[in-house]
Amino acid sequence: MVDVNIGTSIRHAALRELQQDPGDFVSRHIIAGFPALTRVNEIVVGVLLAAYGALKGGVVLAVLRHHHRVAIVGAVVFTLVALGAAFVLFRHPTPIRAALGLLDVAVAVVLWREALSLRRHALRR
Repeated sequence: MVDVNIGTSIRHAALRELQQDPGDFVSRHIIAGFPALTRVNEIVVGVLLAAYGALKGGVVLAVLRHHHRVAIVGAVVFTLVALGAAFVLFRHPTPIRAALGLLDVAVAVVLWREALSLRRHALRR
């Protein structure tokens, strides 16, 4: 079994970015925030991020495959997740957190639009 340390991997990636651009605001904050992560926190965060990505990818795949029911259900679930994430991000707002929250909500709106478009197209057949 391969032992993967997410915090170390992210720190190394951030350090490479800082070597290329010493003023990189995001990389500096990533490095400052990751020493506090424990092994359990890394696993929980990794699982949550993987589930979030799988959900978003599943909805996009449903839209591309023209599965309108799956796309609508996925859009509902993703919207709930995106609104929850936006709420958490806006509790202590910074420009980056606000941008991430708004980006998630914008993606949810696009997914809704596409899912409803598929549904209208399916009803016309």
